[in-house]
This record gives sequence, structure tokens and C-alpha cells, in this order.
Amino acid sequence: MSIDSQQPVSIERGVDSYLECWNGKVWLTNYLLVSTHFSDKGPTAHPYPGDVGYPLIGIPGPGPERIRLPGDLKPGWYQIRKAFRVQDGKSSVPHTAYGRLQVVP
Repeated sequence: MSIDSQQPVSIERGVDSYLECWNGKVWLTNYLLVSTHFSDKGPTAHPYPGDVGYPLIGIPGPGPERIRLPGDLKPGWYQIRKAFRVQDGKSSVPHTAYGRLQVVP
């Protein structure tokens, strides 16, 4: 996942992303995804909510960032939700990016 920016700004993101599943009405968060920037074992996925803790770590820049999807996903629509902050020297504004994907049988 990469976060694109057209302006000369600073982007800071955390190691966490969230995998959400469309149930026909709303997006439900199923997994916490932790990027390779934090895990020496590679990207990991944990059931959400789960008993997973990690330090608050900020990663500069727009990416790319590797994450691994769980191997047991059922067919359907999913989205990856990623929070980040855009800083322009005067302010720091929170944003959320989404990437959609479909798992087919």
C-alpha cells in the first residue's frame, strides 16, 4: 500500500492497518494488519479485536508498505483501512486511506 500526495508535504503513518469485510450493509473490522516495518518476522495479521500490543511507532513517508493478508479469507469484498497524518509545516491533519479488493472462489 502506498499513500500518494501531489503536494510537497510530510506524511507519517503507523505500523497498523485494518482489514474490513463488507457484510452487505457495513464494513466490519476483522483483522489488525502489522507492517514489516515493525515485525522482523514479516507482515502479520491478528484477529480483531485481539490481545495484540505494539509500541506507538511512526513511519515517515508515503510507502510502499508490505502487509500480508490472512490465508483463510472467504470470498467477498474487503478493504484495507490506513490512518495517516499529513503535515505541511503549519499543521498536522489526520486522514484515512482505503484500498478495496475482492476475494474470489
